[in-house]
Amino acid sequence: MAEHIDLPLYYETMGKSGPVMAFVHPNPMDQSCWIFQMAQMSTWYRCVAIDLPGYGRSPKARAGLTMQDIAQACWEAIDDAYPGERAILVGCSIGSSMLIWMHNHCSQRTAALIMCGTGYNPKKEFIPPR
Repeated sequence: MAEHIDLPLYYETMGKSGPVMAFVHPNPMDQSCWIFQMAQMSTWYRCVAIDLPGYGRSPKARAGLTMQDIAQACWEAIDDAYPGERAILVGCSIGSSMLIWMHNHCSQRTAALIMCGTGYNPKKEFIPPR
């Protein structure tokens, strides 16, 4: 269990077969913002959409919450839904920022990153230039 989150995060699943695709919502929304994407993608993927701490039906976190705590809690939700599976991570806005932390927390489980609305800061690159 993540250090500052006392209960598991809430999530919804859709789809019966295929690779795992995990959705992380933007602020101030919850996992329900992904309903149409999940409905479409669940034909080919097993989808899971996660409520971040304090959003939707997930518990609030205690003081001292870190991005590492959230990343760990998201992987715990994915693991609860699809134990031991690799996942394609999908995020929007702050959800995309969370994907970087999730990937760094558990890179061997990350099959791919799909990010939109991440913002761009040319002075802070995630991958060093060649």
